[in-house]
Amino acid sequence: MMTLNQQKQLFQNIATAHHMIRGFGFGNLFEQNGNVKDGLEYNLLWVVPTGSTVTEQTVIRTFNILVLGKVEKDKSNRDEVWSDCEKIASDIVKIFRNETDEYNILGEPQFEPIDEQHADWLAGYGGIVTIETEFASNYCDIPMTGFFSPVTVEGYGVIKNVETGKVIKTLKKGETYYITILDEIEQSLDVVTPTIIQVLS
Repeated sequence: MMTLNQQKQLFQNIATAHHMIRGFGFGNLFEQNGNVKDGLEYNLLWVVPTGSTVTEQTVIRTFNILVLGKVEKDKSNRDEVWSDCEKIASDIVKIFRNETDEYNILGEPQFEPIDEQHADWLAGYGGIVTIETEFASNYCDIPMTGFFSPVTVEGYGVIKNVETGKVIKTLKKGETYYITILDEIEQSLDVVTPTIIQVLS
C-alpha cells in the first residue's frame, strides 16, 4: 500500500526530475492572509489532497493539481505560460499511466486554464486527478496489541476471512459453524468433508 506521504514524495520526485518544473508544494497554497506563499519558484507544481476512498483492495485518492507560471504585467507571455503548464500537466498524467503498476490514474483528467486566480501575476493549468493504489486489507497487519471486541470478552466469537478481515459470522458461546471446503472447480463443484469450527469458552 502506498501511503499519502509516499504519494507526496512521488509528486515531489516528478517535480525534481522534470526539466520544466522549478518548484514544488503540497497542501495549502495560501498564507492566512490569503496571499500565495512567498519564496516559490516557477514553473510550480502544487498538489492539494482533496479526499480518499478505501475499498477492500484499493485506496483511491483525489488531488487538485496546479501547474503555475509567472506572467508579465502586460500579459505578453500568458499564452506561453499556459502552453508550458498544460504540457507539464499532460506529462504528469503520462507518468502515472505508464511508469509502474503500483499506481494508476483513473478516468480522463480535465485541466482548465488559470488566469490570475491565485495571484495577480500567475497563470497556468489546474484540475482534479484521481489516483488508485493497492490496499492491504489484511486485518492482521494493523499495528495494535491488546485489542478485544466487547462481544468477544463476553463469550462471543467471530469467524473472519483472514485475507480481507471481513466478518463472516458472529457466534455465541458454544455455537458451531460449518465451513464447506471446495476440492476443485470443473463443470460442477465437488464438495469434500466439511470442517467444523467451534467457539470455545
